[in-house]
Amino acid sequence: MARSIISLLVVMTGSFLCFSQSKITGTLLDQDGKPMAVADVHIKGAMDDTTLLSVRAAADGSFSMMLPATGAFQIEFSGVDHMSRALPFLGEAAQATRINVRLGAYAFLDDLSGVQFVQMKPDFDAGAVYTPAKQPDGTYTAEIKTDLPSFRYELKGVERTGHTINGTSSETFQYDGGGDYCSVLTPRNGIVKIVLDPAKLVRGTGESRVEFPDGEKGSSRLPKLFDASNARRQDYMDAHRAFAAGNKDPKLFTYDWAPVIADIQGRLQKENEPIIRQELWMECLDLLPFGWSPADPAFKERALKEIPPGSPLWVFHINTVSFLAFDTTGGKAYVERLLKEQREPGLRGTILMSKLVYARYGGNRSEARAVYEQLMTECAGTRWAKMAKERYGTDMKVYAGAQVPKFSFVSLDDSSKTFTNETFKGKYLLIDFWAVWCGPCVGEMENLHKAYEKFKGNDFAVLSLSFDNAPVDIKKFRETRWKMPWNHAYVVGGFANPTSREFEVDGIPKPILVDGNGMIVAMTTELRGENLQKTLEKFLGKRP
Repeated sequence: MARSIISLLVVMTGSFLCFSQSKITGTLLDQDGKPMAVADVHIKGAMDDTTLLSVRAAADGSFSMMLPATGAFQIEFSGVDHMSRALPFLGEAAQATRINVRLGAYAFLDDLSGVQFVQMKPDFDAGAVYTPAKQPDGTYTAEIKTDLPSFRYELKGVERTGHTINGTSSETFQYDGGGDYCSVLTPRNGIVKIVLDPAKLVRGTGESRVEFPDGEKGSSRLPKLFDASNARRQDYMDAHRAFAAGNKDPKLFTYDWAPVIADIQGRLQKENEPIIRQELWMECLDLLPFGWSPADPAFKERALKEIPPGSPLWVFHINTVSFLAFDTTGGKAYVERLLKEQREPGLRGTILMSKLVYARYGGNRSEARAVYEQLMTECAGTRWAKMAKERYGTDMKVYAGAQVPKFSFVSLDDSSKTFTNETFKGKYLLIDFWAVWCGPCVGEMENLHKAYEKFKGNDFAVLSLSFDNAPVDIKKFRETRWKMPWNHAYVVGGFANPTSREFEVDGIPKPILVDGNGMIVAMTTELRGENLQKTLEKFLGKRP
């Protein structure tokens, strides 16, 4: 069910009466332009996969539906043997839109020997997993005992992008809620026999085709913009992975966004439609978290001036909104207006949740309490409010001025030695929760090494607590990347470890500075980057 979705936005105005609703009609066909065995069109929440309405395509692939309410949605197109697809679309009340979609069939691995049959539970979560036997004729089979009247399963380990998908042995199909379908079989005498015949797999590239018969205008132009934006981000991620694969310092990675910005700015100069202009400005702002810095200091101000805080498109640029929420050069003030003007509760909830996590991460107890109350009041009933109540319903225990929680960890360098609070009594201790796989953690290594060399002594120690998959990962990192010549321990279970929970570790790196009496004196942002040495000098004095 893992999938990559391009979100679809539909915004309507007017009443909830049928004659004022937007109507969407069209065809949903396979890659060859033929009807599929089962195909559906789903209206989902704008910021989650909650299905609000599903319509099954007719035998000829045609469909017709009325949007259930005003606001932002995702509209997903799915079909048996094919990759699902969703489109960005902006509609208005009483507007009729025609969309013709051809889905692309799955792209399969060349070697199917790793295939597994996954039984699907009633809620479509994965259940028991069965490994089939390969037969002389090239098929894969399994006979499974069951007392169920019907047996639902999906194939795992065959599709290139990691989807679990319907099989070739099916009586009927059921949509799994995640863009794919379960195959359904009827057991005979308590046995269900599943056969995967590779020759019957419908093969393709997964690429879909979308057409607007009435022409691309207004919001029907958004799909191509979204596709181009996704392609740019993918190029960036590919370049970043290639750089990291060479064991290079992540801080040295650069990416030339100039051609992208020039292209978008060129489009803006010619564009007159407000919603498209908003999208183009947002796509520029999307690059800020990826290291792009505008040469013109007034660029961000111009962009935010043209984009209304209540723009429905913001729900599809949530990472940028989160970035702006902590930007002190205009972004933070804009996001405060956005919180007041946005209709989408999920967007408001996401922003407030980010602020809550950041406040707790920084040990800001009063701000965390205020944001928590705001989230509970303004976003009651949303998944964000529920999540906040489950995770952060109790007051913070880890903040500057509080006693550090009790801990006990076995040394990685000497298994006969155990680190506890008493071990470091009388000296300042920098506790650093980290992991080899954590890019920001590795990015702090140079600062940590410089600070350690400058301040190490009888009054200062460092204890790195690793969340890695195995201790061997730490050993290899210290042998090949950074020596980290201080105290080390491995935290079994990482974030789920009871001590991690006591320390309220929601993200890493999480550095905490403790004085000789066990009191927390500084946290997180005060102990990262160039702030680390400044903070240590504040408590330990200047060192040569």
